[in-house]
Amino acid sequence: LALTNDGKVLASLPGAVVEVQDGRMRRTAAPLPSFAVRTVARALTGGAWVGTMDAGVFRLWSDLRVESWGRVAAGGGESDRLQGVFEASNGVVWAALRRGGIGHATSP
Repeated sequence: LALTNDGKVLASLPGAVVEVQDGRMRRTAAPLPSFAVRTVARALTGGAWVGTMDAGVFRLWSDLRVESWGRVAAGGGESDRLQGVFEASNGVVWAALRRGGIGHATSP
């Protein structure tokens, strides 16, 4: 679950990012780059970060624009299979990798 800056509660479900409102879930209309959604986290400057099992990290803005950041650098390699994502207070986007380890995403 993620609480966005504009007060929306977002959740990740297999194949979707949903908004939770009044106890109901509504699928976002954003054109997602992957249906293998694994995790969602608040983006400090608005919207949310979405981690996937096959497309790395992308940013879902409040107006439903999508910005793909792709694979995550970790341990001299890269991975697009993520378990979790988090934005630190300094703006660095960190991701927990499916096969273990932590890496950081870089802007496109």
